[in-house]
Amino acid sequence: MNTLLLYTTPVVSSINSKRPYVYFSNILTKQKYRIYNGVPFGLRGVRGLMSEEKELYYRNLCSVITVKLSQGWEPSNELIKDDAKPTYKLSYLKGKLIEHIDKTNYSLKHKRTLKWYWSQILEVFGNRLTSDVNTTDLHSYLIKRYASNNTTYNTVKRNYRCVFNLLVGLGYMDKNPIVGIKNKKAVAIINVAFEDQELRLLFDYLKEYDRILYRVSLLMYTTFLRPHQEIRQLKVKFFQFHDKLLVIPPRFTKNGKQVTIPLQDAVIQEFSYFKELQPDTYVFGKVNPDYFATRWGKKIRGVYPLRPHQTLYSIRHTAAVSLYRKTKDIALIQRLMNHSSIEVTMGYLRSLNCTMNGITADMYPTL
Repeated sequence: MNTLLLYTTPVVSSINSKRPYVYFSNILTKQKYRIYNGVPFGLRGVRGLMSEEKELYYRNLCSVITVKLSQGWEPSNELIKDDAKPTYKLSYLKGKLIEHIDKTNYSLKHKRTLKWYWSQILEVFGNRLTSDVNTTDLHSYLIKRYASNNTTYNTVKRNYRCVFNLLVGLGYMDKNPIVGIKNKKAVAIINVAFEDQELRLLFDYLKEYDRILYRVSLLMYTTFLRPHQEIRQLKVKFFQFHDKLLVIPPRFTKNGKQVTIPLQDAVIQEFSYFKELQPDTYVFGKVNPDYFATRWGKKIRGVYPLRPHQTLYSIRHTAAVSLYRKTKDIALIQRLMNHSSIEVTMGYLRSLNCTMNGITADMYPTL
């Protein structure tokens, strides 16, 4: 149905102002409509355009709206208007933001993170208009849901801010409601590394009672791989047993670079059953990012005697401390742990209470 006859002809208004718009109204109901950007119609946002480009942009937007009305578009079905500016229900923007995220050059991990937090926003605030999502309500929601851990609270807040930044950048919102919320003071929890005897006993226990966690731990300790991202996504074809190497492609590593790691005999022996598996088989199956942490919580924490703050990740920390005590070579540890800088590695070791002056008595001159 052609709905163009029900509306006045769309025109560009205030083209020389800071916020031009396309204006039209419903002849019967007198409802006024102001469209400030063409994002809902598949056009790019208006930000960053020069004055000449802006004029062409809004004339094009005017033509697009005219065509949409001639094709039967009912703006009241998609946009909830007032006389000042159009606004949207967040639920209406669900697919549009996901489509935008998919088109970005973000990493796969960051895309998944943005989509997950976007789904959480929709679950709580999906029926609200973009103009009704305010700092006060978001602050109350964050405190209620994430009050137990300040570090988690700050991480979640940062991810929500990223999502709302996208909405602002696409023209759906005027400002980011997260910006006015302050971070909480996070108290650093020092990860406790295992002593040599503790580690041997733990490995013996895991080998007997939980082979999966044993294999994860063995890889963490001998290769410095991270459990929840890199080890979780390992495939059989990454293991080159003939050359005794583990070669991980860039898209499967945290820093996006290919990693080549020499394999110790203990690892080769433990994973020798790979000969019976297809090359694209996931070593630990297609498990979710929290699988190992959850399994550790159920099978080890509260069952096996651990000191406070000893976790699955402490095995990787233990490897770093052990290597530093053996070599005093921070640059080597940085390379093996794939840290972005020496400063990151030094902070990492300090957090483990690892003394790093590297000076011993035999370095001093003697008579």
